Amino acid sequence: MHSFKKSFGQNFLKGHKFQSLMVEYLDLKEDDLVIEIGPGDGSLTLHLLETNALVNSIEIDYSLLPTLLRKFDRNNNFNLINEDILKLDFKELLNNTFNKDRFSELLKDNRGVKICGSLPYNISKRIISSLLDLNLSFHIDNKYGIKIESMCFIVQDEVAKEYVSRPPQAAKLSVISSLYSDIKKGLSIPKDYFYPKPKVDGGILIFKPLNNSDDFNVLNIKEIIKLVNIGYISPRKTLYNNLKSSNKWDSDNILKSIEAIGFINTTRASELSRDNWIKLYSLLINS
Repeated sequence: MHSFKKSFGQNFLKGHKFQSLMVEYLDLKEDDLVIEIGPGDGSLTLHLLETNALVNSIEIDYSLLPTLLRKFDRNNNFNLINEDILKLDFKELLNNTFNKDRFSELLKDNRGVKICGSLPYNISKRIISSLLDLNLSFHIDNKYGIKIESMCFIVQDEVAKEYVSRPPQAAKLSVISSLYSDIKKGLSIPKDYFYPKPKVDGGILIFKPLNNSDDFNVLNIKEIIKLVNIGYISPRKTLYNNLKSSNKWDSDNILKSIEAIGFINTTRASELSRDNWIKLYSLLINS
């Protein structure tokens, strides 16, 4: 019997319905390269391996390794790594993975990496943010020839809803994440489907990074994120007042830029879409 560790945020998924759905969302094919975060008892791992994808499972809990190895070590498409996902050097992992004989041909096909897992609720945002940044770094430094093609995660349901919130109630999290990726919410997962049972329901999130988007190639994403952060610094205040209080732009230019994208001086940050922020940034830096 596994001794669940609260510090690791361990809640294992029961049954097979949602694991199968995650595989479907990822559109897994034979020889796809998959990174699974937190395999736990291996319930999702089993479904991943059945597709003949090449699965790297990353598990922080050393006590779970014997069970996972006993279940899957005979699978030649399974690789288990005992590491903290927040400390893992993904570039090194992928570089080493691609140097293995059975993975080496993937570079020639320019295939992407697919990432999945049931994330610890307390660090899910940090993990997702680091992976979106990682994909951006792959774009900038292309010596690895790698990109993240898709990601599918189980997170807290309310967090999943925050990621896909839209104007006029767009959360800062959804705006910033949408600069990197298209994001959709899959099914909610009742808390009874997990053990031990958490206090809240889970939800599935699907990310399709904007690898082939012209915007992704040309945007100064980090600078736009700074603008978004300023716009949301006091959510109860208007966008105009938040930008004005930063002293980064002239007041008249701020108002003209806001009006140029179709809004007024009483508009709040939550009313802007991803494209609105991109246009606003372009107007402000050229004003």
